[in-house]
Amino acid sequence: MRVIGTGFGRTGTLSLKTALERLGFGPCHHMVEVFRHPEQIRAWLDAASGGPVDYDALLAGYASCVDGPASAHWRELAERYPEAKVVLTVRDPEQWLASMRRTLFMQRRRMDSLPGRAAIALSSLLGTDLAAFVRMVDATLDARTFARPADREPERAIALFRAHTERVAAAIAPERLLVFDVREGWAPLCAFLEVPVPDEPFPRVNDTSEFTRSGRGGPRRCCCAGREGGSSTMEPSPLVSVIVPNYNYARTLGLCLEALAGQTYPHIEVIVVDDRSTDGSAELARRHGVRVLVTETNIGAPAARNLGVRHARGEVLFFVDSDVALAPDAVEHAVRLLGSDPTLGVVCGTYEPEPLIPDGLVERYRSLQLHYWISGDEGDITTIYSAIFAMRTEVFHEIGPLNPALRHSENAEYGHRVTQRYRIVLDTALRGKHDHDDRLRVVLSKFFHRARLHIPLYLRRPDFNGGPADSSRGWGSLAALFAVVTAPLPALLGPGWLLAPAALLLGSIAADLGMYRFVRRYAGTPFTVYFAAVHFLVNVTVGVAVFAGAAQCLVSSRFRRTYDVPVGV
Repeated sequence: MRVIGTGFGRTGTLSLKTALERLGFGPCHHMVEVFRHPEQIRAWLDAASGGPVDYDALLAGYASCVDGPASAHWRELAERYPEAKVVLTVRDPEQWLASMRRTLFMQRRRMDSLPGRAAIALSSLLGTDLAAFVRMVDATLDARTFARPADREPERAIALFRAHTERVAAAIAPERLLVFDVREGWAPLCAFLEVPVPDEPFPRVNDTSEFTRSGRGGPRRCCCAGREGGSSTMEPSPLVSVIVPNYNYARTLGLCLEALAGQTYPHIEVIVVDDRSTDGSAELARRHGVRVLVTETNIGAPAARNLGVRHARGEVLFFVDSDVALAPDAVEHAVRLLGSDPTLGVVCGTYEPEPLIPDGLVERYRSLQLHYWISGDEGDITTIYSAIFAMRTEVFHEIGPLNPALRHSENAEYGHRVTQRYRIVLDTALRGKHDHDDRLRVVLSKFFHRARLHIPLYLRRPDFNGGPADSSRGWGSLAALFAVVTAPLPALLGPGWLLAPAALLLGSIAADLGMYRFVRRYAGTPFTVYFAAVHFLVNVTVGVAVFAGAAQCLVSSRFRRTYDVPVGV
């Protein structure tokens, strides 16, 4: 062990990790290592229990350590490795507090919320890593120092921050300690470590804008922002392979291909993967002059996308469903985003508020609802929106193919894999018009099955997009379901019990109030009333799906392991 970091989170610990590894002091242990190697969780939990700790075994293979969970043991590590140098990362206390309140403190509040605790409790019952991970996080330096809500109040938090700086300075000999602000760059760090200054900018990763665009935070943010070195840069104008999976969408496929022909980006090849359609889709695609692959049997959209990749020549892969017509600058915008940031693994787009082919009130509901939900996720996300997304070809091969066994939830599983190494960003400037479902039965069926299938993943990662620690949507669904369940109470127990379903109904409406306001501004009050009625049915359906998924998790180990399915093409 050559370097020991003692700073709080949000003081540049991930930048320091990257810098130390660049200077030859790696591998460097950081919380991201635990995300990549969850088998470490139990060992760090044991280390926090107060008994004897074998730090040589715990940190085997690492030449330095910063951030939690190791920083909670800074005194013991400094004693165990007397030759190691100590780096205390600091920053302006007011700026540090502002960053903490937007990231780690917010994450703590979400995990302490009723939905977050419920997910953790169920995960503990099922024996998943999530409950153990939360206990490990509770033992980190940051969590122990700011455990009480009062400790996170501004004056108290800053006082604790300064007290930690003084405590480290008093315990470590001056010649062995560097108090370091990462904004100072290479010079003080290299002088302290007695190494040459690299001829490159000092790394700056996992800043607040990366951690919490769209108000999110959590382990995934560290994982992706901290990927060492990123991927190689792209050519200035790379070839883009646009892959269009299709099954019986001749009605919209022509509009999709016309939109691709009208793209402002010039270097495109289009590959339509027809999944044994029976409506003449393949012939229609050939008339548009694009390459057409026809599967031997119906294999599903994830496998169709994988097949398209195997035949792609481009440096960038752009996936678009055959019922989507992209905006003219969509491909150009995606290439620009991917070329600007090597830590960006996937960029996703959103839908326009108007459908591609208007087919009635149900489709108008679905169009506005999806536009609001997806666009509201702008920034760093944890899933992929598979109808419109792009990534570098080398990243696809590094992560592996989409899981063909998950025809209805491959987006969640793939996002889970990508965010172990890269960032996923939703950018609302990347958009297209989508031909949504126009029958209520189909809409409700899709909500039910997708919500149910996501439960095993939410139990592992409640911070996941739409998960219990990350959104008010779950509250709205549960409130709507229990409003229905309690509706008979006034008839059974008296009119005074009317308050229960009424309060739950209002709670369900309040959970989605922002969306209702958007719909009223966009489509007017009469349609908003219809929209709210349909969305109430959707919320009840999702509420039922949550309980169905939780029950299935309890009785089926196979269902609990849904996202452990080995990926085959």
